[in-house]
Amino acid sequence: MLRSLAAIFLGYAVFAVSAGALFTISGYDPHSPAGASFVIVATAYGACFGVAAGFVAAWVAGKAYFIHAFAVGCIIALGAAISLIVRPGEGAFWTQFLAMLLFAPLTLLGSHLRSRIARHSH
Repeated sequence: MLRSLAAIFLGYAVFAVSAGALFTISGYDPHSPAGASFVIVATAYGACFGVAAGFVAAWVAGKAYFIHAFAVGCIIALGAAISLIVRPGEGAFWTQFLAMLLFAPLTLLGSHLRSRIARHSH
């Protein structure tokens, strides 16, 4: 149980810390409109870290890879949904939509990659 909680926490931390770092370093507000070039970079970056978040959750869990990565994806999507709800009509929503529709589901790809690595290492 403790290992599962740690796996989910660490998987989510990979995503959340990376997102925080991107917006802090770039100086962009995630709730403000952004130029196309930054949106493209942020989308690729978020996609990579969505996969990484699922991979880390699966790796730390050591079993039931899909379930742990799915939990991380649900937390990512829930955070984005809550952000939309508490800020109705304020700012741009591109980051929240990307988190719900792309980054959260990509955690499952991370679990799949971890399962393939585990399968080939035995």
